[in-house]
Amino acid sequence: MNCETHERKQWVEPVAAILMALATLSTAWCSFESAAWTRQSNRLMNEFNALERKSGLLTMQGTQQASIHATMFM
Repeated sequence: MNCETHERKQWVEPVAAILMALATLSTAWCSFESAAWTRQSNRLMNEFNALERKSGLLTMQGTQQASIHATMFM
């Protein structure tokens, strides 16, 4: 075994360990961000559903009022 091969083996393992650590941290960060976006998406979906129900109620009330006004006019 020559000196170059020995020197290469000395730095390959630490570099591989650092790359694996970075990959692990990146995976953890992606999981965290995914969970955060999922929470925000769920919150916005709940808000949308509440607004849609309110919209339906107001539409129904408006239709009823228009019907009453038309009936009273006739």
